[in-house]
Amino acid sequence: MPCARRDCEVGGNKIAPHCSYAKNRVDESGAEIEDSNGRPIPSGNDEKYMVDEEDRRITTPMSIEKSYIPSKKFYVWLDQFLMDAPLGGTLTSEIIYETDKTDRDCSTGECERINATRIRANYKATDTADEQVESMFTMRADVEAAKLGTSFPYMFMYLYYEQYAIILTEAMLNLGLALVAVFFITLIIIANFRATILVMLCVIMVDIDILGLMWLWGLTIDSVAIINLVLAIGLAVDYSAHVAHAFCQTPGTRQERVERAVEEMGTAVIHGAFSTFLAVLILSVSQSYIFRVFFKQFFGICIFGASHGLVFLPIMLSFMGPEYTQVVKTVDNSKGAAQMSYSTASSATAVPSVPASPPTSGVVASPPPSAPSSECGSPHVRMSGASSAKIAPYIV
Repeated sequence: MPCARRDCEVGGNKIAPHCSYAKNRVDESGAEIEDSNGRPIPSGNDEKYMVDEEDRRITTPMSIEKSYIPSKKFYVWLDQFLMDAPLGGTLTSEIIYETDKTDRDCSTGECERINATRIRANYKATDTADEQVESMFTMRADVEAAKLGTSFPYMFMYLYYEQYAIILTEAMLNLGLALVAVFFITLIIIANFRATILVMLCVIMVDIDILGLMWLWGLTIDSVAIINLVLAIGLAVDYSAHVAHAFCQTPGTRQERVERAVEEMGTAVIHGAFSTFLAVLILSVSQSYIFRVFFKQFFGICIFGASHGLVFLPIMLSFMGPEYTQVVKTVDNSKGAAQMSYSTASSATAVPSVPASPPTSGVVASPPPSAPSSECGSPHVRMSGASSAKIAPYIV
């Protein structure tokens, strides 16, 4: 349905290379109505014009930023633009009318019944996550300030921008929950608060070291990296908890206990770190981003976890490790019950000597209990009841 007249300028402003007047008249079938000379009949003298902010018609050239389409003509002229202008034809899929008719009757309000609209725009490329998140938030704020009903901005990259917006908060929350869980489990297993604190210090330092390794390797903080950091807490505690547990179970001075703990658990820790490294080594040649990040972070977990468990933790235990705690189990045969008593031994603990009973005729005196051979000493056993009771030291 061609326009009656065409003109690019209206009121001195180029609003579109489109008609200056309304569409030609059509009948019920959509065919144009012609006069006696065979010419299309315009649908009234509806000349297009622009208005200013106070809804006054513009008669002199004015800046396009201060020119507006009359509100009472907006839907009528929009329908004409979509149906007649070549540029409008490219936008017909962006506006969904209530009716699918190609010839809408604006006099009955059909042109105003719009179900949904969409405006496409090009985003200016940004390099940093902070700029991307800020652009998303400011766009939402601008659309909300325009008060366009339920309109909202969206693009596919917003899925990643949303991740960048909450990743720090979610990372701290998940790392904190993992550390709390590991702390209580380690405390139950080792049963010593000071040793547990030293183990947790090693775990936290391993995660900090991995963050530094990520910066050196050019890795970014994203969902993949955060997942691996949370996994690092569960893996790094393994290298330190075994050494700390062996230390707490070994009697002697701190230095002797550290040496014994490293001697017993050092080989197992090294084997565990090396086997984990071999398991992820094949990922180093992968072209997948996820697999390469996985390898780089697990490489740091193996190196830093083993070094903290076998170097840093033993040194800290030798300086401020907990005292050796022994548990004494007392068996009472007369009652068939067992009792436990706890004592903490140190190098300054004096062990009183037990004098032997004076010998009697026909009776061989029992020798006194031997003195402790180490700092923590031997388990002290108290026995009541029959002399033939079996004594079993129970040390934890």
